[in-house]
Amino acid sequence: SAPSPRADNSLFPLGNRLVVFHGIVPRVWNDPEEEVAGVIYTHDAALHCFDLQTRRWSDVAVGGNGEHGPRARTDHAAIPC
Repeated sequence: SAPSPRADNSLFPLGNRLVVFHGIVPRVWNDPEEEVAGVIYTHDAALHCFDLQTRRWSDVAVGGNGEHGPRARTDHAAIPC
């Protein structure tokens, strides 16, 4: 699926795909008892790919064999290896 709106992420080309890596995403919160609402930003550890030929988004599983992928991060750079 397409990534949610985000900031401070990285985006890089990989073959015929664009990869979106991590960033921060807005989350709306409200406290009915306090009659207060707002937006907070949380780190997102998702990895998404956009296929330039099919023009479709896909989610990418990170890690494998029980290993965990990189922790969520912002303000970073990423390059394909």
